[in-house]
Amino acid sequence: MQQERNKAAQNLQNQVNLDVLLLKLKNIKDSDEITFGSLVSTSIGLLFIGLPLGKIKFNGAEVLCVSGNSPIAQNLVGARIGSIVPVNGQQIEVFDLT
Repeated sequence: MQQERNKAAQNLQNQVNLDVLLLKLKNIKDSDEITFGSLVSTSIGLLFIGLPLGKIKFNGAEVLCVSGNSPIAQNLVGARIGSIVPVNGQQIEVFDLT
């Protein structure tokens, strides 16, 4: 019974955390730098910095959705169009921001 209670409490906390992230996304403003909530076209594909959803299809394109705390997001935040950012030994070029 205690294990089920702990599991339910963890699920609730995860949902609360996602709700907080969604509220942060709602208040995002346009920027010429990569920030939390940016959709970024890069040399490795489309990345969405914000929600850790993995790969999704959006308007026929595959988008990798990563947490703002992920290593790739941490390295890309603050970069601008044309920047080349090292991530895990790989050079990622930023083509466009949305």
